[in-house]
Amino acid sequence: MNPVVDSTEKDQFSLYINGDHVLECKDDAYARGMFGFGCLEDGENEIKDVHVLTSTQKLV
Repeated sequence: MNPVVDSTEKDQFSLYINGDHVLECKDDAYARGMFGFGCLEDGENEIKDVHVLTSTQKLV
């Protein structure tokens, strides 16, 4: 397994495993970089809105 985190967008991060895009989170807290992670309650965040994509689905 080869996990890679991409944070090129200011308010989001994406997780890739073995080249597959498996997770994307967008939140204003991430715009402050690692400082934003530290400001989250107990260093944790809750993912509330989840979309599961397959190769045939398109996010609308």
